[in-house]
Amino acid sequence: MPNYPYKKAGSAFDRNFRNSYNDNLVDIAEDISGVYGDLRAHIKGPAAHTSEQIIHFDGLTVSDEIEKAKNRINNLILNADGTNVKEVVDARVDDDGFVYPVLKERLDADKGEIKTQLEANKNQLAEMYKTVELITNSQDALSYLNNVEAMTTFKAREEALFWPQSANINELTNEIYVASQENEGTELRIEIRDLDTGSFKERKSIPIESGAYTEGLSFFYNDQGNLCFIVKASKMSGYNIFNYDTGELSDLIKANVSSKYAANKYYFASITVNQASIHAYVYTWESIKMGNPVLYTDFTVDYIPNLEKVQGITLNDGFLFMSHGKSNGRPAISVYNLAGELLNYYIYTKDSLASAINKKFSNFIPNIYNYNFENESCCVYKGDLVAVQVVNNADVVLVRHNRMLGYSLDVNVNQSRKDTGWMDTELLNGATAYVPERIPRIRRIGNKIRLEAELKGVTTMDTEYISYYPEWSPDRVLPFTIPTSGGYNAVCQIQPNGKVKILSTRHPTPDVNSWYPIVFEWYLN
Repeated sequence: MPNYPYKKAGSAFDRNFRNSYNDNLVDIAEDISGVYGDLRAHIKGPAAHTSEQIIHFDGLTVSDEIEKAKNRINNLILNADGTNVKEVVDARVDDDGFVYPVLKERLDADKGEIKTQLEANKNQLAEMYKTVELITNSQDALSYLNNVEAMTTFKAREEALFWPQSANINELTNEIYVASQENEGTELRIEIRDLDTGSFKERKSIPIESGAYTEGLSFFYNDQGNLCFIVKASKMSGYNIFNYDTGELSDLIKANVSSKYAANKYYFASITVNQASIHAYVYTWESIKMGNPVLYTDFTVDYIPNLEKVQGITLNDGFLFMSHGKSNGRPAISVYNLAGELLNYYIYTKDSLASAINKKFSNFIPNIYNYNFENESCCVYKGDLVAVQVVNNADVVLVRHNRMLGYSLDVNVNQSRKDTGWMDTELLNGATAYVPERIPRIRRIGNKIRLEAELKGVTTMDTEYISYYPEWSPDRVLPFTIPTSGGYNAVCQIQPNGKVKILSTRHPTPDVNSWYPIVFEWYLN
């Protein structure tokens, strides 16, 4: 019950007046609160009025008035006689009720929104590809080895006699280190260039014995934080340490180190090349840096008679890579395990290499079928193999391999028997390749199996969509998670029956065009 009527105050401003005044304020507040409470209860309760129950001033309900207005608008638009602009006027209003001054402004705005959305979708898909590429490259240094991107270029010679012998990349400083010298010369130059632009920064020189060549250029920072390089200042077996910051060159440190060498975080490898064989020596990297070499292992490398001479080597993810290609020769790469077994080799067509370079640097090699080529070492950048290529005796181009979306080089010889190469798979239950040019494929290297596929047409879950060689199957179910369209995930499994099943997806509304990129590896017993 309401507290109204309220207490009457007397004419005297005494204690009774004050008490009555305060009591009235409390009663008024309670009454207002009660009214609000009743109103909220009415709105939520079954007695709340609908638009059909509210009578307008002309006897029509609010619902009748709304329908009447809608009919008038529809009639106005649908019965336009062609001599007026009623439909055009009406079309100025967008879905949110905003009225544009002219129809063109609304159309332009809608077009802008569509373009923005398309660009957002394009960027989202590009980010998905980058994610898959990152996962792929972090798994295996052999992934997409024949897909490349040109990175940087710079002049091979700034002076007539000095020629690049090797290059390496410092990811921390975003710099290229280049070793240059003249043939049979007595001066080795180490120069520093910007990785993004190839522009020259600085150089220092080292006196060397005639006939000594630095075709590696491994580097490290010593305990004082100084930049140091492994160099060859003598033809004798061994190496020197050059402190670039202080300019000091060590005496010869004896070891089985030739002009061709490379290092990673754990090992330092060097090869000696004879007419009919190649022998590799692997040391611990810490012992090399300390100037007290400790041999870890050595082995004879499988001989490949039809490859041109080795121009450089590098270590990447437990594999030994060699780059090949004499002056005016053929670009090639061979890869071995650290027992000396050949895993594969690739001799690339010169026109496909030129096309890959031209994709980055337009018309860099005008005649892609007739140009001079020479390899000058290789190195590693962010887990990817990088070949140091010289074209037309004029320009150095760093070519980065392992690029899923890069240019695919053509291979003009058969692959090694220890590596099956990529082989086709069979798609099941309506699945198709998401991109027609990238068909699903599978590969065996030794006892390692690698499967790559990008699917669409996946309409039901808990269904088999890929079939491959049953003898390459694991002995148990192997589950794994993949990204899908819209940034969601899906769960898949490799099965012992030689088939791949997609179990489920977190995508709330998947359709036949949803993207399922499958990249997975396993080992056979």
